[in-house]
Amino acid sequence: DWSMQQTIEKWVFVAARAPNARDTEAILEGRGIPRSERPWIVGLRGHNIHNAAGAVVDYRTGEVLAWAGSASYTAAGNEKFQPQFDVLADGWRQPWSSIKPINYLIGIEDRTMTAATMFMDVVTNFAPQGQAAWTPTQADKLERGPVRLRSALQFSLNVPAIKAGLINGPAHQLERTREFGLAYPRNTIPVVSQSIGTLETHPIDLIQAYGAIANGGVLMPERMILEIRDADGNVVWPVSAALPTGTRVASEGAAYIVTDILRGNTNSRVNPFWAKWAPTDGFGRDATFRPAAYKTGTTSDNRDVHAYGYLAPPSDPDLPGLVVGVWMGNSNNEPNDGKLSLDTSAPLWRAILSEVSRGMPIEDFERVRPDGLVEARVDAFTGMLPSGSTTRTVTELFLPG
Repeated sequence: DWSMQQTIEKWVFVAARAPNARDTEAILEGRGIPRSERPWIVGLRGHNIHNAAGAVVDYRTGEVLAWAGSASYTAAGNEKFQPQFDVLADGWRQPWSSIKPINYLIGIEDRTMTAATMFMDVVTNFAPQGQAAWTPTQADKLERGPVRLRSALQFSLNVPAIKAGLINGPAHQLERTREFGLAYPRNTIPVVSQSIGTLETHPIDLIQAYGAIANGGVLMPERMILEIRDADGNVVWPVSAALPTGTRVASEGAAYIVTDILRGNTNSRVNPFWAKWAPTDGFGRDATFRPAAYKTGTTSDNRDVHAYGYLAPPSDPDLPGLVVGVWMGNSNNEPNDGKLSLDTSAPLWRAILSEVSRGMPIEDFERVRPDGLVEARVDAFTGMLPSGSTTRTVTELFLPG
């Protein structure tokens, strides 16, 4: 889609290259960047982020609609910005927290956990006996105590994610992520830390994996070419006009439950931090909110920042089901200067998705909620059925049975 291609090239360029230019504002003006979007870009000046990449995919067909493997293919490069290296397909990057929705989805699908499962978010030593202690925490070093899976995923808590990975089993979890289309470097082995995204993968694979969640658990094969014609205009490939067949990697119900959790990240009443970057139909104060499901990821040393997310499937079968993913960082793997995904990749993701979806009907996910899911009131702290000691309850979604 030529319009979408121009959009994504514009945004990855201004996000990564404009802040490092002498006259950032002149570049933003020349590229037609709305004034409402300029503060976050200007805020990246001096923070050592020199490259960005992203893609737009139709998750219902697998068609790649736009692809930018770096912040600019033609610009002059340097050590931190290597323009003709395709980060999306050839770069190995740690996804960090952006892997968490897939890991929790595996547990929900396996019925070893539910969206109401309680995890204790307390400092825990996950190192094997006899080895040096490994006690990962959040960036703010705080403990939240008892949290349900829904909240643990929405607020990207690390300790519950690691505990969920241990319930899944690291080897089983790694193999299942491969079924979602994720590839890893040769000789990759399962490790406990994989649940918080330490194993490197390709960003384009994560985009496709998020698309599978959006597509009700069906992973579509990547389509870069629609057809090939000969000199007389006859279609010589593909032989059949039928869409390629996708692969079911999760049940419709489990995929919807994770979508229902992730869409809370664009709802300011649920998650005011991430919802700051909810996509809209266009830009500015009068722009209309567009529901979306998304998740970010920031490596512990700020070398890679990611954002991945999608819109609900359109009612019109001729419109694309949009999933967008972005990465920001440096080509030489140098860490940025203290910027998290909420300052970088999240606003870039929002800007791209807002522009490529402009004018499309605004639709919510409720329309595609599968039949058979069960709603039940649970104890807000334990996630179990309410008891005599229950002081607060919430409604949660469950797979049947």
